Amino acid sequence: GSRTLQERAVQEAEVWRQVAVQQQSQVHLLQQRQQQQQREAAEATAARQREEHRRALGTLSAEAEAVQAEMEELRAERRGLVERHREREASLEAMLRQLSEALRDEVCRADEAASRRAEAERLLAEAEGRLAAALQSSSQLQADLAQMRKSTGFYSAREAAGAR
Repeated sequence: GSRTLQERAVQEAEVWRQVAVQQQSQVHLLQQRQQQQQREAAEATAARQREEHRRALGTLSAEAEAVQAEMEELRAERRGLVERHREREASLEAMLRQLSEALRDEVCRADEAASRRAEAERLLAEAEGRLAAALQSSSQLQADLAQMRKSTGFYSAREAAGAR
């Protein structure tokens, strides 16, 4: 009886060992399944994050391209403004040169006119001097003639008529 009891105990122990091995195997499978699910969840999260990053990069890239295009537009606008400014500056410089030349010509003409006027005034003064001298000489001659006539008693017919 002791042997059967012992055999039964060994058999029962073997059953429990097999149950334990089976449970350990199931725990091991559950752990592997759980690890697999965690890996899959982590990979799905990483894939979602990669997709979000890719979308964010696409948005940033589009914004960067838009900013780049706007910068190029502003550069072109600035180049246009600079070019128009240069043209305006050249136009104003040409007008200034023309005005300077016209002013120089006008100053030359004014100088020539002033020198002609001075010459005319000098000639006029000379003529006035000669005229005054001629008038003085003429009245002196008339006085001399009148004196000569008086002293000689010669009168023209008109003077004789006027004396009567």
